[in-house]
Amino acid sequence: MWSAVSARDANIVIAIHSFTPVYLEKHGHGTSASCSRRGLKLALAIIAGLERDPALNVGANVPYSVTPEDDYAVLVYGDNLGNPAVLIEMRHDLIASPDAAEHWAVRLGAVLSEAVLGLSHRGDHP
Repeated sequence: MWSAVSARDANIVIAIHSFTPVYLEKHGHGTSASCSRRGLKLALAIIAGLERDPALNVGANVPYSVTPEDDYAVLVYGDNLGNPAVLIEMRHDLIASPDAAEHWAVRLGAVLSEAVLGLSHRGDHP
């Protein structure tokens, strides 16, 4: 998946975090891509890739957005170094079993590859 990117002198930061489907009696969104300033185009490409599946509930910056108070890698290794960076949030129950985790690994692998290659083809890649 990363061979097309590894040949370049560029970095892209993709962090993945899982969250509880219900928190403080509030039901969480399905899968989302939260982004930093430098990661907006990458996040939008990831969201567009995931939204092709009508069964998915995808959004931007839900249930969380990237903030200096709560995030480190996306801001420090992304924005601060000029690298596109996104945080992908996923509900725990979507990846609770080995089969479910494998399913999402394959799904995200395809979406991420397409999103990253799309950045490099448009010249948005550092």
